[in-house]
Amino acid sequence: MTDQASGDNEVEAEAAADEAEQRAFDAGPAGLERSEEAADASEVEAAFKAHVDGLGLRFFTFREFLFLGGTHSTPGSRCFGLNALPAKALWRNLDATARALDELRSRLNAPIRLNSIYRNEAYNRCLSGTASESQHKQMRAIDFTAADGRGPGHWSDVLIRMRDVEGVFSGGIGIYNTFVHVDTRGHRADWDMRH
Repeated sequence: MTDQASGDNEVEAEAAADEAEQRAFDAGPAGLERSEEAADASEVEAAFKAHVDGLGLRFFTFREFLFLGGTHSTPGSRCFGLNALPAKALWRNLDATARALDELRSRLNAPIRLNSIYRNEAYNRCLSGTASESQHKQMRAIDFTAADGRGPGHWSDVLIRMRDVEGVFSGGIGIYNTFVHVDTRGHRADWDMRH
């Protein structure tokens, strides 16, 4: 298989997982789910809050980046409870993606809802069609929607300008019917999964 074909397969798998996660988010309860060891989770959350606060973001709180996913939060889902808080070693991977979305939020002048951020191995594997090397597993990817009334085509156009013209970030942009995936993988990758 060529490098291009391998990359295309990863993009297709990432796209399928993103769509499954969005469907679950829309169907299930929202919010941060804590692990069973609440004391450990609280310590992790406090340290993660300090990390995110250090990014100087204008529009996002640390808790938004700790949303563990729609199917993780939906009782009865085959992926219920499989995700976990990200390891500290991954936190820096979020920085460029979070800053890009903060800038996008400013440009759209509208709230952005984060639908899928970190996925651990078990949770990623549980989602249908996931990429084995998903950028979500490295905490470099975020799927989101914006409340600007303009839709994913517009959001991705703004991101493409930010990436390709202004050099705000380097990474992937995936367009779906109801949301956009953005990541900071370090090289350009684009896909359009609208039907």
